[in-house]
Amino acid sequence: DYLTRYILAAGGRMGTDDQRDVTVVDSNLAGWNQEGSNSIVLLADDPDASAEYRVVTRPVRRAALVEAVAAAAGRLSDEDLRPLVPATATHPQLVGRVLVAEDHPVNRKVLARQLQGLGLDAHMAEDGRQALNAWRQGGFDLILTDCNMPELDGYDLARTIRAEEAGSSHRVPIVAVTANALHHEVTQCTSAGMDDVLTKPLLLEDLEQVLRRWLPAAPIPPAPAETAAVAASAPADAVSPPNLLDLAVLRRQVADDDAFLAVLLADFALSADETLAQLREAAGRGDTARCAALAHRLKGSAAAAGARGLSAAAALLETAAKAGGGDTAHLLRLFHDVDAIAQHVLDHIRSMSWSPPS
Repeated sequence: DYLTRYILAAGGRMGTDDQRDVTVVDSNLAGWNQEGSNSIVLLADDPDASAEYRVVTRPVRRAALVEAVAAAAGRLSDEDLRPLVPATATHPQLVGRVLVAEDHPVNRKVLARQLQGLGLDAHMAEDGRQALNAWRQGGFDLILTDCNMPELDGYDLARTIRAEEAGSSHRVPIVAVTANALHHEVTQCTSAGMDDVLTKPLLLEDLEQVLRRWLPAAPIPPAPAETAAVAASAPADAVSPPNLLDLAVLRRQVADDDAFLAVLLADFALSADETLAQLREAAGRGDTARCAALAHRLKGSAAAAGARGLSAAAALLETAAKAGGGDTAHLLRLFHDVDAIAQHVLDHIRSMSWSPPS
């Protein structure tokens, strides 16, 4: 079933009744037996269904399930949920509620973790239309938006917000997140009413620097007592060629949170597989518009994952698809180049020596 696929995709294993670290239980299942299990993850409609077990609410999201299983198995601890950037007297904690408009799930996951680590409350939207509807509900102190999204892109999102703000005393800061920081791209962002620009892959220190321009900081609370850190197993990067998978870039995005990095890479592998299958189909039928959109998507997610060679190959395919011409054979050749590099990257991710949830 889909729960098994989620766990296997993240590198987990399905155990027998007497050999398991974690048991995932449906709260509606009567008479379930917890013997032989060290930890329980409960699937329920109510997030407060249990004070004893970790709860994943329905509908079950892959990331929530994998992270709950990893935590229950001891791969993540409460230490991992502390801010990535601790507050100090010269580095006060940011405060505010941030709306994120980003269509790629891996990029959303990275941004959500980065914002959480900076102590901010984040609301994630999958496209500009969702973001606009969320903004209209009020309560946001800043918007981070991708520029190229379905339904409503980042430029039109900014223009619409600025038009609706006209005559109001409130102006929400809007920061663009783009893969292209060329002069014309920056000009296009500012012309649309955006206040600042960040480039992908989005490093934590760059994000924090920009956010500090636009968000207030909180007073420094007393330092909490030291707690024992539980070491999280992580990918070993000693043999990761930078052009294949640059883990140094990834670690700078998540402040060396290796447990989260392992989950992120598993998510990227699953997402890339889906995008490649869609690209193969689009290239085969000569659908240049679809090829360009999918190649752009893969280019951005690969860059965020530190797969620079794959990102560059996807960029070539995107450019060729946008140029058109209807040469299906040429599109297929470029797709096969992308696919070959992608398989090397994905094989490398799946062979990395990290300890997945069991």
